[in-house]
Amino acid sequence: MPRTARGGSHTREIPAAQMASTLEALGAWKRNQPRRALAALDAALVDLLLSLRDSPLHSQALNRYVRGEVLYGEGRYEEALPWFESLHPGVVDDLFVWPYVAPAQLRIAEIHARLGDRLEAEEHYRRFRELWRDCDSELRPMVEQAERWLGGLMTSAGATPD
Repeated sequence: MPRTARGGSHTREIPAAQMASTLEALGAWKRNQPRRALAALDAALVDLLLSLRDSPLHSQALNRYVRGEVLYGEGRYEEALPWFESLHPGVVDDLFVWPYVAPAQLRIAEIHARLGDRLEAEEHYRRFRELWRDCDSELRPMVEQAERWLGGLMTSAGATPD
């Protein structure tokens, strides 16, 4: 029998149960409760065949992004990297992944910078900058920070973005 979602008889293949776990993870992430967030994300996992369905819930894009953010926030950069890397437009979930593509590129750049791989960091900062070149004014500071990094305005070769 499939694992059930937290506290109910609904299986995690049921979109409402998945969403409940996702919302629990988002709340835990925002409250700086990484273990609880990761546990809720685990409860929202779906089987691979279900993830191939044309659905924002089954694509797990939000869950992949939040899992990456939680791991990044915990300093678990190498674990976070594949979750962010999974957020790129593909055949199945283009529509559902697009909101996360640029933020994921920024995190990938930051991770590579933290790990000392400047060439990879530069590549992903460029991708991020290109994706958000015409972003809303509220998001512009993130692009400007990436541009400063690319322009070499950080003080030392090993500096990482804030």
